[in-house]
Amino acid sequence: MRNVSSSNQVQQKYLIKEGQVKKFMECLSNKIEEDEHFKYTVYNIYYEPVSETLISKVYKSRIPNEIIRLRSYGIPQISDPVYIEIKETKNEETHKQRLELTLDEAYELLCKQHDCGDNQIDELLRNSGLLPKLFVGYERVAYCSKFNPKVRLTFSMNIRYRFEDFRLCDLSKNIQLFNDDSILLEVSGESLPEWLTNAIKICNFKPIQHKAVFHKFKQYEEQLKLSSNYY
Repeated sequence: MRNVSSSNQVQQKYLIKEGQVKKFMECLSNKIEEDEHFKYTVYNIYYEPVSETLISKVYKSRIPNEIIRLRSYGIPQISDPVYIEIKETKNEETHKQRLELTLDEAYELLCKQHDCGDNQIDELLRNSGLLPKLFVGYERVAYCSKFNPKVRLTFSMNIRYRFEDFRLCDLSKNIQLFNDDSILLEVSGESLPEWLTNAIKICNFKPIQHKAVFHKFKQYEEQLKLSSNYY
């Protein structure tokens, strides 16, 4: 049986500019420190179920805004660990299930979708079938609270994507999501401390929903369908 880890967090996202980071960090100077994993590259392949109705059968009380993805940290070799994740968001609360396995095991599970184990992620893959739809990569810098390492802040930058050739690496086909110095700030924890929410207010950051970012991807996808032989 494969082991699936689960977490429940409050999670907020903010689209900020590079020039706003300094003031924000000054507000937090005595409260945060570099995370154990401070700087790293994240690669994601997002999948779309063949049948939404089959997912609903697995999740009888399904939470809206579900994301299914394959994630790696850096370019993985065939025997390196990667993660299949199901992330469900409602309002600001996020429930994430994560299955760790090697890259070759992940591709076999996602492509063939047989011989699944006895857990919820395997059950979903066995019953629905998934199609890769979107690659997203970015560089990330991570901090955590000095008082509670489960309270984390991450800055994701140089966000790029593509709608084809779904490998966990950068390719010349990548497209930049933003044409300026935009950075995606994400804060998360079982609850967010007052000193953190105060700093956000001082800097006048406005929250965005994760689906707003995916809407931007969707807009680009529609443009590609009209202007190229994308399919």
